[in-house]
Amino acid sequence: MATQTKTIHYNLATNLRQFKKRRVAVYARVSRESEVKHLSIEAQKKHLKEDINMRPDWEFVDFYVDEGITGTRMDRPEFSRMMKDARDGKLDIILTKSVSRFGRNYTAVQTILQELIELGVIVIFNSENIRSDDPDAMLCLQFLGIQAEAEAKQTSDYQKWAIRTRFQMGIPTYARPYGYKMKDLKLNVIPEEAEVVKRIFDMYLSGMGRERICRRLTNENIPSPTGVKWRESTICGILRNEKYTGNMMLQKWYVQDFKTKLGKRNCGELPMYLVEDTHEPIITKEIFEATQEEIKRRSIKAKKKTKNYKPSTRLFSQLLYCGYCGNSMHYKFSKGNGTKRDLWVCEYHTRLGRDACPTKCLREYVLKKATYEVLLSRNLIRENSILTHELLKEHIYKIIVLEDQQLEYHLRNGGVVIQRWEYESRSKSWTPEMRKRARERALKQFGKEAK
Repeated sequence: MATQTKTIHYNLATNLRQFKKRRVAVYARVSRESEVKHLSIEAQKKHLKEDINMRPDWEFVDFYVDEGITGTRMDRPEFSRMMKDARDGKLDIILTKSVSRFGRNYTAVQTILQELIELGVIVIFNSENIRSDDPDAMLCLQFLGIQAEAEAKQTSDYQKWAIRTRFQMGIPTYARPYGYKMKDLKLNVIPEEAEVVKRIFDMYLSGMGRERICRRLTNENIPSPTGVKWRESTICGILRNEKYTGNMMLQKWYVQDFKTKLGKRNCGELPMYLVEDTHEPIITKEIFEATQEEIKRRSIKAKKKTKNYKPSTRLFSQLLYCGYCGNSMHYKFSKGNGTKRDLWVCEYHTRLGRDACPTKCLREYVLKKATYEVLLSRNLIRENSILTHELLKEHIYKIIVLEDQQLEYHLRNGGVVIQRWEYESRSKSWTPEMRKRARERALKQFGKEAK
């Protein structure tokens, strides 16, 4: 019996199902120079890029690389840029080497992963072979996150011990103050800047205030330590800095929390160490002591004037800061043209004008709306919750007003959120009386022009 052969015909015109490539980004981080040798940025990038190239359904988007930044901080520049792109719908997958590279703040990492899951973005930890969309792997991820945080605390404790041991031995950790430069691990005087330092002490002792000194130096086009406008805080720091006498007080500040890395002034919680004659002085000890006495005298005088002063407890008091000059923003009530507005304005802009700081005022209702959306999206409040000053202080460390109508929220749990805002159309806020007055003014103006 002859064998029958079955012929199969392929239709080359058949449209094959096209799959959409998933947009993949790579996040890499290295925090200390000692890590660079064994865990370099280039090694992380190369290894992860190879993994992407092996997947035909993946499409490489971008590298997000933070160098020299600790993993306990979540407000890293490239990490924040990556999160912004994820929120804008530009990413589908984030590939990183390990949990510790992603972050060492367990609470903040959990919050960010939850947000990314809601955005439909998957995080893949290469070394642990864990995906954030795998429910069975999340328990392991929680354990690794806690372990990474514990390692960060252990490292922080060791660094504190090493620094304090150096202090006890009288070995300073030099930070270059204005007027000096570092050379051979020693502070050396910069003559031009030293003359400015001497002038600041002389002007203050002659009766000038810090604001007036700022204006004088700015008008003379003298560069400030930061390269921008002179600030009162800068003048205050110079006037109180004992380094200008050739001595050095060690451990005036310390880091209280290894997660936030926020410095706290040492008010007796830890010992301080005075090391004398460590470098060339710019002013005499007599001038410095006289300046401290004058600072104390003016402080007592100011307290007497404000004896009945009570700190503001408005909704955003002590939370809002200008992103241009760094100064705090304060509340201002505006009334004019039949409208009443609750505003928040930059303190520096108010006192020194637009040339000193161009940041514009921000309406309180805009801040309320943006803040409510941020806290609600992070499950920190419930729907229809009433915002109070105490509630905001509980969840928010500070809010920075940025350019392009953006607010940067630094949360107490370590997270950083960028929130855009927009003003409502002006016509929506007009009352019938306001519309009537505007019409009357327009008709009156039209009548004048007609004549």
